[in-house]
Amino acid sequence: MQHENMRRLIFLTVTFGLGLMFLPTLSFVLGQGPSIYDSLLLVFTGGVITIIAFIILSKRFYGWNIEKIVILILIISNFIGPEIFNVNIGIRVYLFRVVSFFLVCILFYKYFLMKNKFDISQIKEKYLVGFFLFWLSYGIISSIWSYSLLDHYVEMKYIISGVVLILLITYFFREEYDYVVLLNFWVLISMLFIILGCWSYLTGHHLPISRYNIIKSLKDNIPTATFVNENDYASFLNISVGIILGCIGYVKNSLHKLSLLVSIPLIILIVYITDSRSNLISIMLIILVWFLVFMNKRIRNLILIFSIVLVPLSMLVTSKVFTLISMIFEKIESIFVQEKSGQSTSIRVNLLKNSINFVEDSKGMGVGAGNGEFYIKYFSSFDTKGTLSLHNFWMEILVNYGLLIFFGIILTYIYLLIRLYYFWNNYRKNEFHRYISSSLFLALVGFPLAVISPSSSLPLGYVWMIMAFSVGYINSQRVKERFGKL
Repeated sequence: MQHENMRRLIFLTVTFGLGLMFLPTLSFVLGQGPSIYDSLLLVFTGGVITIIAFIILSKRFYGWNIEKIVILILIISNFIGPEIFNVNIGIRVYLFRVVSFFLVCILFYKYFLMKNKFDISQIKEKYLVGFFLFWLSYGIISSIWSYSLLDHYVEMKYIISGVVLILLITYFFREEYDYVVLLNFWVLISMLFIILGCWSYLTGHHLPISRYNIIKSLKDNIPTATFVNENDYASFLNISVGIILGCIGYVKNSLHKLSLLVSIPLIILIVYITDSRSNLISIMLIILVWFLVFMNKRIRNLILIFSIVLVPLSMLVTSKVFTLISMIFEKIESIFVQEKSGQSTSIRVNLLKNSINFVEDSKGMGVGAGNGEFYIKYFSSFDTKGTLSLHNFWMEILVNYGLLIFFGIILTYIYLLIRLYYFWNNYRKNEFHRYISSSLFLALVGFPLAVISPSSSLPLGYVWMIMAFSVGYINSQRVKERFGKL
């Protein structure tokens, strides 16, 4: 009954909020309403009212404590981004910073002034959490050999906020239904971002944060949603595909399931428009893993039978289907074809060559947190045509933090996959476990390629969120295994 109330609560609050958010957007598109700026304010208002309604009702129906509620708002504000609600009072004040300050005040009051104690026994994944703390410590220490302390400071802000998010999720979110709520919000936000992407493509309009508002381009209909550029947006959609596919198998409502199914080809189309080839490959890989591992066997067999019959027929009926598929595979194939000097692929190759040189020169210790771009600018042996960002999360880690942190992240990634598959395979009777574990597993399948598309992945909140959700969920199940509650 409690879970049914929660579903109704989410449906009602989301419907109310989406109504407020949709009307001004529609009126702007039709040219019969407020300006884009006013529309965005109304959109933000609708989102805030939705969150407030959820907070009030979730406190009543689900009994979340104030810390968990504020952390949830913090996560949502991270998705919203800094440009929707942004006030300059000497320093930039936006929703994420306001909520962060509020959370710090709550924790300080509860655990220092009221002298409540942190229950460290609730953290069973000590090696996982310990690794992220070690990464943070190593980053701070690397200031000793960093050339640019300013770049070091900027990157450490992202590392600190990311590791703190992992600690908060791991400590405060201890029930499997907590992660159902978190993933449901991720799916909801993904749907909103898909709508934003379609809106940008059809109208050529962008939110203020988009780079296409600054750089006048012939391709100003390339969608960016709430991100600065299309690569960050495509990588988010890539990771979201895994969560959406994981959700499809456990949604009972036919309309909801249909909307999730429709979102997948829309995501593929949007990612194709953004020209993010690594994300296209990653999405295909996620769908393949979902089809072979997580899909119901009877449904999988039916799909195979229908595909054998219908796909050839559809290609005979219309050449557009074949043309679209060919275009997608040509886009993917272009990754492996040598391009002209100065083009995207050759620049990335030279970035990799320079990175390997920097790692060798640093004796495997890394050049210091955030200093990769500084080294590319001043110590490059291979021409990158003015491109300074490494455009590769894995090389970013290797260059900045060295071999120890690099291999630590790879081992952490493999461990997360193994544990998530273990939970999915061993708790078949619990639909919540199977939803959470399959969604996070599929999202992590897309992770390695998703993080080589953005210029830098560490500033992106969703990169840390997927790690935090995975670590937190695995820890919560380890706690229950320890006390025999599974």
